[in-house]
Amino acid sequence: MSLLSFSPTVLALAAFCLTLIYVIYRAALPRPIPGIPYNKDAAKHIMGDVPEFLKYVKDNQGEALNWWHRQIEKHDSPIIQLFLRPFASPLVIVADFREAQDVLLRRHKEFDRSDAFEDIFSGTLPYHHIAQKTTDKIKAQKRLLSDTMMPPFLNEVATPRILEATMDLVRLWNLKADLAESHPFEAHEDIAHTTLDAIWVVALGSSAKTIDSQANMLETVSKLHLPQNRDESVEFPQAPHPPAFDAILTLTNSMEPLISHPFPKTYHWFLRQGKSYKNAKRYKDQEIETMMKEALDKFSGQRVDALETQGKDRSAIDHMIRRELLLSKKEDREPQFNSREAKDEIFGFLIAGYETTSTTVSWGVKLISDNQQSQSRLREVLRSTYADASAERRQPTAKEIATLHHPFIDAMLEEILRCGQTAAVLSRIATTDTEIFGIHIPKGVDVNFLSYAGYVAPPVGTVEEHKRSASSQASKDKTGVWDNNDISVFKPERWLRTDEKGEAEFVKNAGPTLQFGAGVRGCFGMMETLYFPNRIESDDFAGRKLAYIELRMLVVFIVWNFELLQVPEELGTYRAVDRITHQPQKCYLRLKKAGW
Repeated sequence: MSLLSFSPTVLALAAFCLTLIYVIYRAALPRPIPGIPYNKDAAKHIMGDVPEFLKYVKDNQGEALNWWHRQIEKHDSPIIQLFLRPFASPLVIVADFREAQDVLLRRHKEFDRSDAFEDIFSGTLPYHHIAQKTTDKIKAQKRLLSDTMMPPFLNEVATPRILEATMDLVRLWNLKADLAESHPFEAHEDIAHTTLDAIWVVALGSSAKTIDSQANMLETVSKLHLPQNRDESVEFPQAPHPPAFDAILTLTNSMEPLISHPFPKTYHWFLRQGKSYKNAKRYKDQEIETMMKEALDKFSGQRVDALETQGKDRSAIDHMIRRELLLSKKEDREPQFNSREAKDEIFGFLIAGYETTSTTVSWGVKLISDNQQSQSRLREVLRSTYADASAERRQPTAKEIATLHHPFIDAMLEEILRCGQTAAVLSRIATTDTEIFGIHIPKGVDVNFLSYAGYVAPPVGTVEEHKRSASSQASKDKTGVWDNNDISVFKPERWLRTDEKGEAEFVKNAGPTLQFGAGVRGCFGMMETLYFPNRIESDDFAGRKLAYIELRMLVVFIVWNFELLQVPEELGTYRAVDRITHQPQKCYLRLKKAGW
């Protein structure tokens, strides 16, 4: 049959359809931003860089961001673009610490919270401020829990509960050290459950006590079947988790694959239709509503002067309910604590205190195990700093840890944060047409800042000074620069200098670090106040205090009680898996009880 046998109408319609398909195809192809390096082959395909990226993630057990690092090095440029979202603008990737500081700290009128946060969190936390753009409403919403970062709440509510959870971990690991007999064991789950135990009671007031339950069960075990090879790991029987605990883990785990998925919202929508997700959400909502009702019963009917005191607060929910009742009375309005926003803020508070700290401590114990000299020095510093506790052969008190300081302890914590890379990428969206390195960045483009080159690896490429923004040039000398010869090495001493009296001094701006964010949209759970120490009391920056209490408590008590011995190379790998945070693929410990 020849084309002549078709009517002109059919031929015209066919030509129109073919033309339309071609136009749609051309429109769907990636559109590179001029002046920014990219993979030429990827620009010729609708899926862009997605196939190569997903293959790398699959072949490397979920390690996604290392592929981004390789692309930066491949192009030898501090700025590149990747086509990882079909039918969308390219992702701009920046690996330059000065530009990251400038955008995050000084250019918030040009950049806001990236849509990537909405992609990851909007399914589970649709009303939490982390999934929203900056507005006056969001600023007010964040103040629901802002006072939980102030000294009264931290000292009287948070610290005792974090200490209790930490001591449960010490008890559990004493039992495991005896039973394992120098065999390595997987430690990340214990660390994660400890941080969740701690933040659970701080946020909700109820006690999960999962680590305590695990220790109680191991006390009934007299001996384990151990491999003959001392380097082989050992597994322990597991106690069941409380249902509410499993519900939180189910909801949190549902968000973890989204960072490397090309269609995160669609993927998560299907997850939310599953029975396990729906049951977990229902259980979580009931738990929060029950705690809110108990708090309301406790504070309802109280006078303004009684509501102004924090003495009866036993959790973040208590604090939020009491504060909202107080404000509503003063402003002569109905209280609004039972809103969806309030419930999501509570749940977000819980997740933030759990995910970031557990990941950071997991990297920390790996780094401490592999750097025996630093570990020994830290233990000596702890024994001398908490001299009374050492002389009495007891645990340091919360007050001793809060009031007795040593610069090397701070240096160890900062170096763990720097090398651990818990938040390995920070994303912002251009809210207006703007520039980076003199290159035009259109409105609506996501810009991702890697805490890699210049942070834990030598800088990539060069940037002429005149191409930086005026604010970047003006702030050039506010932060030090790491020595490229040892930038990849774990070295706490890099944070220290000798003062006029010849004593060691901790220097918070010795070099760049970006854990966890900065500026007006930095992470609520652990804010980096490196560049604006005078703003530690602000809503956004004060959250760092709670996370630092958790981190300091865990590191101090782990090193106080145990020697962390090196594990075999295959168990001590530094390969990561990128989920909500940049987690180690493996976290194994070989413990020996520390002597006095």
